[in-house]
Amino acid sequence: MIEMFLVALVLTIIIETWVLIVLRELEFFDLQKIRLDRILFVWVFASFATLPYLWFVWSYFLWHNYVLYTLVWELLVVLLEAIIFYYVLDLKFTKAFLLSFIVNFVSWFVWILVF
Repeated sequence: MIEMFLVALVLTIIIETWVLIVLRELEFFDLQKIRLDRILFVWVFASFATLPYLWFVWSYFLWHNYVLYTLVWELLVVLLEAIIFYYVLDLKFTKAFLLSFIVNFVSWFVWILVF
């Protein structure tokens, strides 16, 4: 389980970093005003802060219903990461939430396609 978690963490960070860079280059969410290294540091921190709960805590309570599990944990991850972006990157909450939603949705969708 730990090996799978570490692979998921690395792949999630790679996928979400790529999406963030694309969104920044397309000048969405005023991200071009924030240094890229700061955005990436905060994003990696947010992933390290939320993914362990997703794998080891929330899955314990909702493992029996994949659809419910996916909806609940994705919403919680999006919300928690949006709060981090709101405070650390000084984005408006709606922008932080939408950014978190897009990046996490793309990551989740890639996982569905690949696995």
